[in-house]
Amino acid sequence: VIIIDGLDECDGKDAQSTIIDIIITSVHQQSTPFLWAFFSRPEPHITSEFSTEQATEVCWRLTLPVSRDADQDIEAYLRDGFRTIRKKYNLPAAFAWPSEEDIHQLVKQSAGLFIYTASAIRYVDGSGISGPEERLGSVLELGTTETKDNPLANLDQFYTLIMEQIPEGTLLNTILLLSI
Repeated sequence: VIIIDGLDECDGKDAQSTIIDIIITSVHQQSTPFLWAFFSRPEPHITSEFSTEQATEVCWRLTLPVSRDADQDIEAYLRDGFRTIRKKYNLPAAFAWPSEEDIHQLVKQSAGLFIYTASAIRYVDGSGISGPEERLGSVLELGTTETKDNPLANLDQFYTLIMEQIPEGTLLNTILLLSI
């Protein structure tokens, strides 16, 4: 599997379209042994390339909805996830963690994306040098940076936080694995 992330950020619309066209032609002609995954904002020229007859025969498209309609579900997921973490780490029931303010901040940071919410819970629950309270604090410190132009900015920031915390001893292997 070859992942192309942020195609919309490559220089030039023509170059972006050419990349898509070359790969779709290769897959259509079965001249490549690879599976391809593209991640991009739905820019009109990119959407157009993936809407051609040749592309629709070999491509599957998933649009990640960015909507605040999921906020109640996200809040419920967070509460359940933190309840599980409190049990796992034997935090007393009287210990009001996370606070209501923390929950509401995480809902806001999630920007309607369950992937952010699920990743945040896994990160806070993960093992490492710090405990869940400190890991939650790291996530909350990111704040919100989403904009109309980039609704995934919070998710980008969160993944950067995770990458920055990879221990030096495993960083090279991680980079090699991610570049496969």
